[in-house]
Amino acid sequence: MASASTSALLYATVVSSQGQGLVPEDAKELRHHVKNGKGFINPWESYRERSAWEIIKAMLWSVVRRLSSGSPADKLQGVG
Repeated sequence: MASASTSALLYATVVSSQGQGLVPEDAKELRHHVKNGKGFINPWESYRERSAWEIIKAMLWSVVRRLSSGSPADKLQGVG
């Protein structure tokens, strides 16, 4: 039982010492939060909002492209 309590003590020591004070400078400004406090704004410039239909269309198009390309991964499924 001594090893379990030692492990728990070491784990607690390591976890409690990690990440203390490592906060970005602009974190207090909360730029990524919606003004009324409910929600989140994606900070990446490349991000754009997509509707459910756009997401489904992109997923289906990906499957169609993969199947029509005849990629080696599709050919290897029957081997073995």
